[in-house]
Amino acid sequence: MAFSAEGGAEGRIELLAKDSAIDEKVNFWQDVKMKQLLLSCLLLVGLVVHVRAADGRDLPLPEENKPWKHSASGLLFPLELDSFECGGIFEYDEAALGSVVRYLNEKLRIRADVYVYPCPLPLKTDDDMKNAAREAAERALGEIGEMKRLGHYTKVEAGEATYDTFDLLPEGSGKSCMLNVPLELNLIEKSDAGEVEQVLRSVIRIFIYRGHWVKLRCTFPKEEDKKLATAVEELAKKVRLLVLEPGLRTLMQKEVVTYRADPLGEKGREAAGSLLSLAEVSPVLSLTINERIATLGEELEERRKERRKDAKLDILRAYIIGAVAASLVEPLPETPNLPQAGAEEVMKVYAQMKKTDPKLQSARLDELAAAVAQKKVAQCLELLPAK
Repeated sequence: MAFSAEGGAEGRIELLAKDSAIDEKVNFWQDVKMKQLLLSCLLLVGLVVHVRAADGRDLPLPEENKPWKHSASGLLFPLELDSFECGGIFEYDEAALGSVVRYLNEKLRIRADVYVYPCPLPLKTDDDMKNAAREAAERALGEIGEMKRLGHYTKVEAGEATYDTFDLLPEGSGKSCMLNVPLELNLIEKSDAGEVEQVLRSVIRIFIYRGHWVKLRCTFPKEEDKKLATAVEELAKKVRLLVLEPGLRTLMQKEVVTYRADPLGEKGREAAGSLLSLAEVSPVLSLTINERIATLGEELEERRKERRKDAKLDILRAYIIGAVAASLVEPLPETPNLPQAGAEEVMKVYAQMKKTDPKLQSARLDELAAAVAQKKVAQCLELLPAK
């Protein structure tokens, strides 16, 4: 979630932010190297999935604070994912093929596709999940092997695969996994001038989520620039967080309820801190905070120093919680108005402040109340003094 300098989250959730939450990496097929698997895929015709054009339709791109939802799985895909921007969404007519979301980093010349499609295999045990990931890997490598047979690649080399498992959210919601398959490809580019061979690196990351495969395929030029590998790794982490996003949203919705029950009390403030930490982890939420919101609380602190020494944080907290809560509503409105939602939450908290402190008054907050009624919050905030 994107915050301005004034909107930093109160704390972090280390379990989600660090890779330590992932189980220790193990060799996926005991002593079997991925190179051996690739050769098997090339030799066994039955494992090869032929690359072909499939019928389907392009879908509208996601918008800021309005992600695209894959209806069958419930996964959400935002307009921007780390340093990548969504360049297209395609839904296949054949349900078994699912959908694909393309993300691009044009500056670094990296293309990434995220496929979401049904997994028909049983997923009741850890072994079931591992077998499903292996099946998806065999299919993906089979497709690449077929492309090599057709002359699109002159060389295909695969590194050793690794397999991790991690817990879904909330606690007790089951597990997911991540299978990592590194590849190096020699691509033949054909043009009127002839053929040019280009060395590419490709990364395949396969996740399992509630009866669906989620496959990230990312291809980029093989160069010495470490920025490419770093960008791809950060994108892969974000895709992993997309798998956690539905659970994150459930946790955030619970914190919203707790906060609204007592926004000025200790429990409410703790819930707000937890909510902001969760929102910061989310790869889907994006919220830019107008720093002028902080001036509203400063005015209250100046007028009632003893009674309202935390007013600045209370007002800022309310604005952010209101905007985040509006981002969690499903289905989202055609044009989400997060500043309006944030300001409406501020007005509720301001009303509670006045109940316990009848002498409390703020001309700026009264102006904001009028803007809320007229649905002109964004314009009102721009007229507030910066400090």
